[in-house]
Amino acid sequence: MLHILMFLLGTCIGSFINVIFSRKDWFRGRSRCDNCGYVLKWYDMIPLISYILLLGECRKCKNKIDYSHFMSELIMGAAFLCGSLSFEKYGVYYGIVVSAALFSLAVAAIEDYKEQMVYNFILNGGIITTLAAKIILIKAGMGNITITFAILSVLILKLIGWIGNFAFKGKIGAGDFDAFIILYILGEWQSLFLSLTFAGVIGCIIYLPQIILKKKERKEPLPFIPLIFAGAVCSLLI
Repeated sequence: MLHILMFLLGTCIGSFINVIFSRKDWFRGRSRCDNCGYVLKWYDMIPLISYILLLGECRKCKNKIDYSHFMSELIMGAAFLCGSLSFEKYGVYYGIVVSAALFSLAVAAIEDYKEQMVYNFILNGGIITTLAAKIILIKAGMGNITITFAILSVLILKLIGWIGNFAFKGKIGAGDFDAFIILYILGEWQSLFLSLTFAGVIGCIIYLPQIILKKKERKEPLPFIPLIFAGAVCSLLI
C-alpha cells in the first residue's frame, strides 16, 4: 500500500513540475488549457487517469494535450515508486541515495523530454544531492570507498566531461554526461554500464521502428536522459 501511495505522490509532483516547465506564470491562477484558456476542474487534473479518460484532449476545445503531461507524471511516479522499493530492498541509507539520484534524473528527464535540453543547475544539483547522500552512506560504514575518493572521482569525471564538451564543440551532450555521473555515484561503474545497456535497448525498441518507418529522421535530436532514467529504474529493479 505504501508503494502505491508513493507512486501516486510522485505522479502529483511530476504534474506540478511539468506545469512549472510549461508556464512562466505557473504561480498565477489555476491550471488551464493552453489553447482555449479553459480553467481545469479537479477531475481534469487527476494524474494519468484524466489524460487517459479525456483521450489526451481538452474537455472543451478538443485540442490535443501535450503528451509531456502524461509522461511527466509517469516518470516521477516511477521515480517515487522505485525509491520506495529501494528502502525496502536495500535499507535506509542506500534508499536515500537511490531516491536522490532518481528524483534528480526524473526532473532532468521531464525537461529533456519537453525541450530536448536540460538546465545545468538541475543536473549539477542532482550530482551534489546524490553525492551528499552517498557520503552519508559511507559515513554510516556501508560504502566500499572513502569519502575522499568519492569526491575526487566525481570532480575528475566533471573535468573529463568539460574537456570533452569543449574539444568536440558541444557535439557531446554535457547534460547526458552529467546524468552518467549521477549513475556512477549511485552504484559506481557496474550500475552505470548496466543502466546504459538498458537505456540502449529501450531506445532501440522505442525509436528504431520510428526511424525505419520514417516517422523520425536519423539526424533528429532524441531525448536521451529519459532513456537513462528508464535504464536506471530497470537496473535497480532486477
